Amino acid sequence: MKISIIVAGLVLCVVSSLVMAKPYKQVSAFDQVPKQIKSNAGLQQYNEQMSGIVKPDEFGTLLPAGLTAKEIVALIAPGEEVRLATLVGAKAWLYRPNSFIAIALCQNQERI
Repeated sequence: MKISIIVAGLVLCVVSSLVMAKPYKQVSAFDQVPKQIKSNAGLQQYNEQMSGIVKPDEFGTLLPAGLTAKEIVALIAPGEEVRLATLVGAKAWLYRPNSFIAIALCQNQERI
């Protein structure tokens, strides 16, 4: 009984993925790509990437002069190894001179 339920569930998953999957369309030139993008968010992302305009550094990953990733990790995540940091950023805090907002995302050593 359990095997037939599992098999039926697997068949349902495969069939539903085949029905929901849309075939891709191949284009011969970049100017044809926007016409194939159906979502507004996807079209916006495509236009941003193709425009060549550099987006603002929202996470502050371009560190201010005098700050290093090693120093930031040591300050806000003491004991973490810098090599485990996947994102380190700092931005000037506009409401307090000579102050920064900082972020350091570090991988869990036990999962590596």
